[in-house]
Amino acid sequence: MKTKFIWRWQLLLIVWLLMLGNSLLPIMTHASESHNYRNGHVTDYTDMFTEKDTERINKALSGHHYTLQVMTVNGYTQTEGSRFANEVYDEEGMGGNQLLLLITRNPNYVHLVFQNEELAERIAASNARTVEGVTDTQFVPYAKNGDIAGGVIAVSQYLNGLQDISNEESATTDPADITGAAAMDNSADHQTTGKMLKQLVLGTITVLLLAAAIVWVLFLLRTRKLRRRRSMLRQRLNKLDKKLHELLDSELFTLLERERVSRDQTVLLEQIQRDGEQQLQQVQQWRQTVQSLSISIWSLTSAGRELNRLENESSAWSSETEQLQERYEMIAGVTRPLHASTAPTLPESTPLHSIDQVTAELHELVEREQLNVRAENPFLLLEQARMEERQLQHLQARGDHTRVLALRQNVGRLIKDSRQLVHECIRFRNEAVHTVDEAGRILEEYELLPEWHERELQRLQGVYADGHIARQQQRYEHIQELLKQIASFLPSIAAALEEEPPQYRAAYEYSLNIRESVDQVHTLRLELTGYLDELDLRKKLDMERWEAISAQHRDGVRQLTDVQTESEIRLTGPVQEDSFEALEKAHRYLMETPLDLSAAEEALHQAEERLDEFLQQLQQQRRTQAELTDGSIVIPRPRHRE
Repeated sequence: MKTKFIWRWQLLLIVWLLMLGNSLLPIMTHASESHNYRNGHVTDYTDMFTEKDTERINKALSGHHYTLQVMTVNGYTQTEGSRFANEVYDEEGMGGNQLLLLITRNPNYVHLVFQNEELAERIAASNARTVEGVTDTQFVPYAKNGDIAGGVIAVSQYLNGLQDISNEESATTDPADITGAAAMDNSADHQTTGKMLKQLVLGTITVLLLAAAIVWVLFLLRTRKLRRRRSMLRQRLNKLDKKLHELLDSELFTLLERERVSRDQTVLLEQIQRDGEQQLQQVQQWRQTVQSLSISIWSLTSAGRELNRLENESSAWSSETEQLQERYEMIAGVTRPLHASTAPTLPESTPLHSIDQVTAELHELVEREQLNVRAENPFLLLEQARMEERQLQHLQARGDHTRVLALRQNVGRLIKDSRQLVHECIRFRNEAVHTVDEAGRILEEYELLPEWHERELQRLQGVYADGHIARQQQRYEHIQELLKQIASFLPSIAAALEEEPPQYRAAYEYSLNIRESVDQVHTLRLELTGYLDELDLRKKLDMERWEAISAQHRDGVRQLTDVQTESEIRLTGPVQEDSFEALEKAHRYLMETPLDLSAAEEALHQAEERLDEFLQQLQQQRRTQAELTDGSIVIPRPRHRE
């Protein structure tokens, strides 16, 4: 009877899905298209671009000799992003004039990948000189101002500007041909509409039937999974119940009932007994809840929530049970019955064979990694732990509980410190060696920095003021100082690693200094390579800012003609003149050659302040005029003497 009812429910589900699918099919089709990551030249996995940005990029990147594809990803380091970009380039079968620009977020990097010897030679002969130079000078300035799409377009324009497209006929198409093709497609669509609708209906029915079957299978799998989780939860609760019963029935609690433990230990054991009984009661309640939990296709959601709750609570309770066991074992290790003749054998916290096992483990690790640990010897710590472990046995025999607890903690700390010391030596050595290799590569890469800097200064001279050139020079000098620091630390790292015995910690500290300098060099390099583009972008934005201020000023002057009295016009006139003079001053600064952007931006700031004063006074006069017009305030008009 139950099976027959389930099949009836399945039939109702299929009918409902058919009705729902036919009504929602257009919406689902539109949703699938709108959530597609790939759109023309853009594959946006991180929602970095708006729809307007994507349209802008596709329009700007189409019809070029070098075709640029853009992809955005999240959470890749610089090395991982570079490797991923190459893998995508190969998997997509790209080559020739096809280029891939990968943009990563968190952290932020950009990678340009292509396989074209001619393009590589043209980049080497350009001002950018390298692929990184292209992204630094074209993409980074726009990205700093939040215009990622503008940076992508700038890279494409720069690369295509290096290549003269000779086959112009293939890049152009007759508009009449395009219009005719569109008309033919439209006519063909009208002719095949009926056939497509029939196919769509049949396809929809097939898909929905398959979906119904999949849903039913998923229900069955979900039911089996929940039942398996319920069985595992029962086993976990049974283990907890058994562990708590064994704890409460242990020998120490028997001694507690016979009053054969000390007063302090009695208090601790009674507290453990109360906590254990409380935990045991809770476990029994959970077992009853799990036993009564019903799992069927009608209660999958509620059963899943209940299982999640029970699993989380039982996991937390399991940790508390382990803590309770540890408290018991600590007391058991130091408990000495009042009658020595009935005293049980006391367990040890860290047996000597455990210390020997750790020693053998660390010897194997040191030998495999070829470490020299005479400077910071972990085996001395283990030997001290072994001596204190022997002393611990004598203290237990005398019943010195306070010193026993302290000594046990110290033995555990010594073992932990010995392990940590070996792992730190490995990490310090590997980090130092890696830093030396990276620093050597950076010093070699920056050998041509003076020649490149001289060319950049020549590009700035005559265009921008001396203050901007001086700032560029300061960056260059700072990079030179950092490179000298990096070179000076390399011998220190080598000496620390080659010293007998090696000083791994000192080598690591030197490598930290090098890494800090390397990070600063990379930052300054980005500022240095993108400075000219940054200044050009600032100039463009300042001109747009000046035009906006000028438009507001002209609008205010037009509003000024609505003021009726000459006295009010004379009152506003000086403020309007100050605003106009400030605008003219800012314009002169922007038109100067060489251009001082700092002075121009300060003049723009003053022009904005003067404009605000002018507009505020004009607005106040318009409010006063409105009050006079509606009769709320009556002020006699002044008479002018002839």
